[in-house]
Amino acid sequence: MLFGAATRFLACTVVVLSLSYVMPGFAAGGFSGAIPAALVAATSGYLAEGLFVHRPGPLGRALVGFIAGGSGVYLTQFLVPGMTVPLTGALLTGIAVGAVDLLVPVQTRQ
Repeated sequence: MLFGAATRFLACTVVVLSLSYVMPGFAAGGFSGAIPAALVAATSGYLAEGLFVHRPGPLGRALVGFIAGGSGVYLTQFLVPGMTVPLTGALLTGIAVGAVDLLVPVQTRQ
């Protein structure tokens, strides 16, 4: 589960930095905005997955990644000065983080 949180953290950092260069109205402020946004998204996803009784499958992880990534980035803009995230940017971030969670295998065989 920690590997999944680390994967979500890296994915969210890359997505936020990429979208800040490509999308108009999306300003992350470099690493000083991307790191807190990724920390909020990874922590909230880790806590949400911890609420499940059984480990979620790939689709469940993707849904948690979508919600945690999008909402985490959107809410972080109110904590980090100079960071602005439009709703479409938060949705795109959630989709990208959810896709990474869907495609990257994080479960170990026992």
